[in-house]
Amino acid sequence: MSAARNYRLLLASQFLGAFGDNAILAVILGQLTFLQQKGELTAGQLGAANAVYTSLFFVPYVVLGPLAGYLNDRFAKTRWLLGGNVIKLAGTAIAALSVWWGSFWQGLGYFLVGVGASIYSPAKYGVLPEIVPRDRLVKANGAVEFLTLTAILTGNVGGARMIDLLPVQHCYLALAAIFGSSLALNCLMSRTPAHPGVRLSASVDAFFSNFGDLLADHRLFRVLCGTCLFWVCGAVSKMNFQPWGLNV
Repeated sequence: MSAARNYRLLLASQFLGAFGDNAILAVILGQLTFLQQKGELTAGQLGAANAVYTSLFFVPYVVLGPLAGYLNDRFAKTRWLLGGNVIKLAGTAIAALSVWWGSFWQGLGYFLVGVGASIYSPAKYGVLPEIVPRDRLVKANGAVEFLTLTAILTGNVGGARMIDLLPVQHCYLALAAIFGSSLALNCLMSRTPAHPGVRLSASVDAFFSNFGDLLADHRLFRVLCGTCLFWVCGAVSKMNFQPWGLNV
């Protein structure tokens, strides 16, 4: 019963988390769009800012990959679902300081949201074998991926509507409430097992060894290339869609 409950809580929590990840970017870019419409930013500066802010979110995924994997293997994954959302909440609070102290805090805060997401992401997939029967893993992964993509789409729209209708301070309060709700759902999850025997050095070695295996296996390498191409196209489209839309 607790495993089934954990699964439902995970689905709801990760939807809210992914929604918030994308809504906060829409809120940030919305502010920049208003500056461009006032003539305070050029179209080129807006495009560059769009690329920089988008990159701030994804850099932690690349840099912290081995560490995030180790933390989620070593400690209870439910605790890192919790930890990821705590970091996202802290990042949102720091980003809100930009209302009074300038855009640097917005960039720093959004970077921290990316750090939280980079820790949360391996936890949400890694916890599935611990809470879902083996014969339902494919369906469970599909449900998580479906809700993630749905949250990305609705988060972009929701964040854009927030910044259109609400003062910036209220937008950040709403975002904090979203991440806080995701955090509360994680608090309700039953704790999964920890693995104290896992060591950082061994985890990093395994990370690079597995990466080497991906490159050496031709079938897996083609799958990896296809996945990378999909996300590269998505990232390029995401960075350029808003500047393009302003010129239509």
